Amino acid sequence: MKKKSIVLGLLTGIGLLILISHTPILLLSLRILFNPNDVILYSQRGEIKLYAESDYDGAVSDFTKSIELISKLDQDSSKELSESGIELGNLYNHRAAAYRNLGLRNELSKHIKESIFFYKLSLNDYRKSASIYQSNGNKAIYIFQSNNAKQISEHLSSLKIRQKNETTTP
Repeated sequence: MKKKSIVLGLLTGIGLLILISHTPILLLSLRILFNPNDVILYSQRGEIKLYAESDYDGAVSDFTKSIELISKLDQDSSKELSESGIELGNLYNHRAAAYRNLGLRNELSKHIKESIFFYKLSLNDYRKSASIYQSNGNKAIYIFQSNNAKQISEHLSSLKIRQKNETTTP
């Protein structure tokens, strides 16, 4: 009987640790259920998934939803979001980082074709982010995002050469 209660206590403790470690995601998910058009909630959950959970697919989904929602806002609402730190260029940047990590994960797994796919998506988002910051007159971030795009582009070129060599080598 003692062993059962010790095991049950350990399992309960482990379950609580798992629940506590995912609490921010769970809380944001609950808030999203009641506020399905809140750009900030999707953005916050996406950042946690990207930078704390390494859930790159989930992060892409949340940033894509944020981008869709912010694109539908009127200019005043968009300005309010920008003042609270949510900007379209930054959402593209975060999504590009998630795609970049998916590309790297596939590259490390020797899935070159999938890796190239995700790196292309990352490149497109870094370019969109750079373009937005350029049109906003934010030269420093424009240069930074342009450099990110350049790095991805160069890496894509080397991956395509590697892919070509692997398919032509018997």
